[in-house]
Amino acid sequence: MEIQIRNRQETAQVVTHYGEIPAGLFGLVASGEPFLEISLYMKSAAQALHAKVGDRVRVVATKTIEKSSVQQQG
Repeated sequence: MEIQIRNRQETAQVVTHYGEIPAGLFGLVASGEPFLEISLYMKSAAQALHAKVGDRVRVVATKTIEKSSVQQQG
């Protein structure tokens, strides 16, 4: 399944592949970097960090991470 990225917002609703959430992504969430609006797991961390509006991404599963409650899962 593919979803087209339409816009961005400050709340991070994008994390990465195979259920793993990389520490670097948490750092960006905490610093307020803009992430994609739609909730989805990206194919890889690199894809999540470099995704742009208009890109198509493969959806594996969904997960939402709020900036205010960033913490390591597991």
